[in-house]
Amino acid sequence: MVRAAEDEHPDLFWALHGGGGNFGVVTAFAFRLRPVGPELFAGLVAYDPKDGRQVARAFRDYMLDAPDEAGLALAYLTAPPEEFVPPEWRGKRIMGIAGCWNGPEDEGERALRGLLGSAEPIVDLFGPMPYVQFQCMIDDPPGLRNWWTAEYLSELTDEAADAFCAYSDEMPLSATQSLLVPWGGAVARKRDTPMAQRDAAYVVHPFCVWEGADRDAEHIAWGRRGREVFARWSTGGTYLNFIGDEGSDRVRAAFGPAYDRLAEVKAAWDPDNVFAGNQNIVPARRRMAPA
Repeated sequence: MVRAAEDEHPDLFWALHGGGGNFGVVTAFAFRLRPVGPELFAGLVAYDPKDGRQVARAFRDYMLDAPDEAGLALAYLTAPPEEFVPPEWRGKRIMGIAGCWNGPEDEGERALRGLLGSAEPIVDLFGPMPYVQFQCMIDDPPGLRNWWTAEYLSELTDEAADAFCAYSDEMPLSATQSLLVPWGGAVARKRDTPMAQRDAAYVVHPFCVWEGADRDAEHIAWGRRGREVFARWSTGGTYLNFIGDEGSDRVRAAFGPAYDRLAEVKAAWDPDNVFAGNQNIVPARRRMAPA
């Protein structure tokens, strides 16, 4: 049993804050809670995709100097067959803004209503709700097939916003989602972990989830094409929690300059690369050994 802390095995402690399951099995940890809720102004407001470019640009403009309390994302998805969805929209592609305001509910209402009204909504599910309910609003049932990828974007110009909307308009109808998540805030300010490229403006996340092997090619082709669509705005990095197995080059790109230090820590704690079923960091000695 090993204890890692700021004053005990500090390199391992650092590596565990973002290095994935590369260094061992964590059996216990201590963490500092932050107060949230219990109720927030949160939810999803959905629009006709024909208004997507208008909404995306309003969203971009709002997020340029949005406070930390605004935790929002753009999302394209297939409208579920639920009572709260107008019958004519069930099973069709919609786009929307999802997220929450981490602060008093009335404050969130005042801060977000202008943005949420940037186009005529199909359905508006924003309102006071428990944080735990918000967290499971768009959970998928188990047993579906998955293929994910992601790119960090350096900026969201009008052209990039339009490209996101055009790409998402071709999203397969299923449980798949096309997500555009702003970076920044506390993510950008915290620098003492292996996570690289914290100054990225956005993460674009083709999140393919579907039923039936007969639709594999359709979904994977659409997901892969996203990397080509956003290449001109990509920083070259990615958020590993949003991708599948895309090879060692993508792992190295995700960690950037931190990769070599992580490889040294890996060599110290897992020299034989026992923990390899992950976004793998190759131990430094093995990585440098002749073939």
